[in-house]
Amino acid sequence: MPGKVTRKRRQVEDLSPTQVGRLSDLHELDQRRLLITFMRAHGMTLKEVCNQLGSLSIPVRQNVAVKDLHQAGFDKWIVTRFAREMFKEELLTEIAIMTHHRPWTNLEKSLSSLRGSVLKNLRVVYSGGKAKPRDQEWPAIIDRFADNSAWLIQGFLEDSKRVAVCWGSTVANIVNALSALRIPVDPGRRAIPVIPTAGQPLGQHFRNAGIDSTTIARLLSIYFNGQSSNQVPSLDNVWPVIPRKFIDSPEVRELVRDIDSHRKIFGDGPQDKSAMLSRADTILASCGSFHNWNTFVAEWMSGDDGVDVTKVAIGDFGGAIVPKPGVPESEFEAVARLWTGITLEHFKLVAVRSPGVILCAVGRNKGRIALELVRRGLVTTLVVDNQLASEIEAQIKTGGHPLP
Repeated sequence: MPGKVTRKRRQVEDLSPTQVGRLSDLHELDQRRLLITFMRAHGMTLKEVCNQLGSLSIPVRQNVAVKDLHQAGFDKWIVTRFAREMFKEELLTEIAIMTHHRPWTNLEKSLSSLRGSVLKNLRVVYSGGKAKPRDQEWPAIIDRFADNSAWLIQGFLEDSKRVAVCWGSTVANIVNALSALRIPVDPGRRAIPVIPTAGQPLGQHFRNAGIDSTTIARLLSIYFNGQSSNQVPSLDNVWPVIPRKFIDSPEVRELVRDIDSHRKIFGDGPQDKSAMLSRADTILASCGSFHNWNTFVAEWMSGDDGVDVTKVAIGDFGGAIVPKPGVPESEFEAVARLWTGITLEHFKLVAVRSPGVILCAVGRNKGRIALELVRRGLVTTLVVDNQLASEIEAQIKTGGHPLP
């Protein structure tokens, strides 16, 4: 027996991490080195890496972690990024579960058990964000979150047949990061329709930044289908918000609905089974907490002075505002009906499908809105950064949510 154990250990020690499909096939030292390399490549500090390994019952000192990283660099596991292409997909999946899921399984259970919740998956990635980032720090935080989460999101999108995509910088960065994965398009696979969900804001910032829904949908279609099959209905010339002075004009509302692409996408509403959006099995979206946006602003509304949505809503989901508790329904609807894009009802319909609604969110300031969206049964998969996960966990523990 001792001889057999020795031979087994020797066989394990002889295996390279680039050859195996499971962490358990590796020597403990290689397991640790691989996890350290993976987490450090995601931007975590050595102290954060050691703390997370400790939570996984893999204690390691920082000076040992430094040596492991030097060896990883020598083996070319990490250059300017983690060299995913060197390892088997099964091994990468196991690493992802250990780092992005296992430390947060209790939170996932808590969210899934909330009354009204349909949540199936929680994944937490590192963003480098602080509790209260300065405005100029947000682009780098969102960038890192997108880079670190893209391949997780790619896994959830694998079985999609019809994908709707919302606007915003978080979603735009994720789609760009998906494109950077350079996963080859399968020429034998049926094309996946990609659907924009909101009109083109008139502000120059949106046009220059490429964070409107139609631009993002075109990029995602190229990712799925390649250039030759890139056929996305455009909402470029559709008002995302109707100016208040026209809200009671049936002619203006009909004008928006009768734009060909708007009618194809939205039809007569969420219950219209012929509408593209009503047939989607996936929605990729982010949410907002009004920390840097609190009006349907003037440049979106062709001369209107804007509508303060914070008086009636706690945040938005892909542009659709979410009611604030205690606000009369009539007051909320007076603002909400200005919006011409995706509705909360669309999210609720798709959330019970597979893959469902994938909410990607960054930062502690999103805690209240993200938790409320889960409680309302609008989210199937929640992909958040470590700061937001900690905030949601704290709010649940202190009884701050669900909202009444």
